[in-house]
Amino acid sequence: MRSHADNTATVYLGKGEFGQGNTTGLLQIAGEELDLDLSQLRWVALDTNVTPDQGATTSSSSIHRGGPQVRAAAAEARAALLALASTRLGVQAGSLTVKKGVVSIDGHPTRSVSYGELLGDKPFGAKLTGIAPQKPITRYQLVGARVPRVDIPDKASGKYVHMQHVRMPDMLHGRVVRPRGQRAYGDGAKPLAVDESSIAGIPGARLVRKGDFVGVVAREEWDAVKAAAALEVTWRESSTLPGNAVRAHARREDDRYRDRRLGRCGVSLRKRGACGGGDLPLPLSVARTVRPELRARRRRAGRRTGDLLHAGYLQLARHARDGAGPAGREGAGAVSRGFRHLRPQLLRRCRAGGGGDVAGRRQAGARAVHALGRARLGRLRPCPSR
Repeated sequence: MRSHADNTATVYLGKGEFGQGNTTGLLQIAGEELDLDLSQLRWVALDTNVTPDQGATTSSSSIHRGGPQVRAAAAEARAALLALASTRLGVQAGSLTVKKGVVSIDGHPTRSVSYGELLGDKPFGAKLTGIAPQKPITRYQLVGARVPRVDIPDKASGKYVHMQHVRMPDMLHGRVVRPRGQRAYGDGAKPLAVDESSIAGIPGARLVRKGDFVGVVAREEWDAVKAAAALEVTWRESSTLPGNAVRAHARREDDRYRDRRLGRCGVSLRKRGACGGGDLPLPLSVARTVRPELRARRRRAGRRTGDLLHAGYLQLARHARDGAGPAGREGAGAVSRGFRHLRPQLLRRCRAGGGGDVAGRRQAGARAVHALGRARLGRLRPCPSR
């Protein structure tokens, strides 16, 4: 966190904002501990040069896991500010109160000093000890209150630049080339041959190949789209279903899973009169007796298939090589900078001392910046035969 001379503060968040509103929630937590209004808080989105690594942004865990981290940091910042105020006002820290970033002596509101006057734009210079006192939840006013989302105005007005609209010097557009249908996925979607000459007629289109990965790049996005569709790839095919479909089928046939499923279905069957009345849920022994009917009804309704892959269905990254170091790192030299619509745990390799280019080589000083994309990840399933 950083305090500013205008009595505002900036919070550096290590959780990705994908539209779920976690930025607003985390700012509420920080503001509660700092006794600042939401209007006094700004935030910095994911940037491997400046923001902390707070772990994965998955499973609705931003508040559950990231919230305590933000709360602890804000409490530590508040303790450091109160120590400065105690020295400035000549009283014990326990006799101080804070409202909207203004510290005053309890019972003497005219004797006060603001956060901005105490620290200005200088660093806190305090370490995170984890023992700074946190505000009791009985005194919460900001956390739990209904407040406007801080990320919505720029998105609604069109001011926010989505990842697909980011433009960088010498930028190329790319597309991943995948097999059509599901047969190749049963054998791992492994390319046997790639005919690069099949895209020779598309201006600037080039093949990108690394192991089993096949993709195309071009200076114009539509050329990349056309090249991905035109590229001729021979895939190794198998008559077996994809492995995850086999696992899903085995799970459905597992007795323990089946018993749990039938136990849940028993109540709805009883309400239809299929298995008699009664106020208690059907025991598993009774549920097993109606298994043939359930399985028949399931077959009539349709069938399930395993996912082929969990992958992006629109472009999710921008990448370029700048000639100067990024902000905050003077003299860093050339830096590889990417704007990526990815979960933060996928950016850690850049933080760990360098990212990797397409060929797998490490790049010193790599920097990744998060930019929200219009499309994320989707589960691709095979179309049922008609």
